[in-house]
Amino acid sequence: MTSQFYIVLNQVMVFGILMLIGFVMAKVKVLTQDVLNGVSKLIVQLLLPCMVFHLIIGNGITIDHLLANRSYALGALLFFAVLCILILNPLIPMFLNPPLF
Repeated sequence: MTSQFYIVLNQVMVFGILMLIGFVMAKVKVLTQDVLNGVSKLIVQLLLPCMVFHLIIGNGITIDHLLANRSYALGALLFFAVLCILILNPLIPMFLNPPLF
């Protein structure tokens, strides 16, 4: 029990340090509002869905598990379909009208 506590405490401390670094960089104007908006979009539209996908796949779920529980498989399929729509919807205009450099 105590080893799990220290593992969680370590992760929370690392997360807190990263938040503090980001806060200081924003206050010192190292990170502009445009950069913060871009990072926010990157996290919400790409990294979080990838993390959810990795957590589900990384838990050892196999095709046999999905076939044994079809309602779970359908729910997971619908979940990833919605995530794909949310991720690809903002990216479609970028591919249709690429920025000119």
